[in-house]
Amino acid sequence: MPVNDKIRQFILEKRKDRRRKIALTAAASVSITLVVSLSVIASLMLVLGKHQTPKSPDEAAETSAHETSVPESPRPAETPSEPDPDDVTGDTGAEPSDSPDGHFIPVPPDYDYTKPVPESPPVDKSFYDDALFIGDSRTEGFRMFAGLNNATFYSAKGLLASTTFTDHFIPPDGFDVPSDAKTGEDGTLTVAQAIEYGPVFGKIYIMLGINELGWPNVQAFIGYYRQLIGLIRKHNPDAHIYVQLIIPVSKSKSDTDEIYNNERIALFNRLIAEMCAEEKVFYINTPEAVVDENGALPEDAGIDGVHMKKLYCERWRDYLFTHTVHS
Repeated sequence: MPVNDKIRQFILEKRKDRRRKIALTAAASVSITLVVSLSVIASLMLVLGKHQTPKSPDEAAETSAHETSVPESPRPAETPSEPDPDDVTGDTGAEPSDSPDGHFIPVPPDYDYTKPVPESPPVDKSFYDDALFIGDSRTEGFRMFAGLNNATFYSAKGLLASTTFTDHFIPPDGFDVPSDAKTGEDGTLTVAQAIEYGPVFGKIYIMLGINELGWPNVQAFIGYYRQLIGLIRKHNPDAHIYVQLIIPVSKSKSDTDEIYNNERIALFNRLIAEMCAEEKVFYINTPEAVVDENGALPEDAGIDGVHMKKLYCERWRDYLFTHTVHS
């Protein structure tokens, strides 16, 4: 082979080697980039996943002291995930509270529903003989410590506005339950079913929302609240309905929790107050009974910054005694 041909062949082989090295380098770079990208995506999904189903205060509460303990409900606590409004079904026949034949109780003709219930002459314990309280574990604590054993309570740990229509935990004793009703184990009822099949009340107090603070769509919570009010009006047309604002958490709890904090509670309370004005139901500024000068639950009110011991439940009760509406 001529020398020139050998040189030419040598150059061609070198060029092929160079191209192979470049191709291998490029492939390695792509592989490394892909691995890094997948790692970043996995990390983001892990972080986001932690925030999509935040643990509610009712789930996180630890009851290490008798005075701050909250009785266990007959059912497991619910994760405060946001349900689909279409999932609220059952035998309750719930209707919106603005139905054409909606009933409104006699109240002072100039009553301003945009403002909280003002201070009034105190009532005594017997005022609550025909009262119903609906709520979550905070209302359960109130049931334990407020001394209103003459009132009725449809309350449970982890209760949500939405699960008042779906969670069965109320014993059926004394209720006129149809044979075809979809009840839970041992015939237990939802709050909505208990309202439909149970006794009629003169006053109904509701406090919900602490477990829904992790919902991204606050209006979904308000929508379920409206449905509950509509159902109450349908089956208790002459009842006074009192919606209580959500009691704040302690400053230490608020400062260290990105979801269950007082800024978030203030947002929910503003929307609850607006709902009450639109629905023409009374709302009570219950937080006023227990918060400190900074608008937070005092650090000594309980062990977890959320649930209150007996002294503060009694202050809550006394506040209700002096904030009623008389026609």
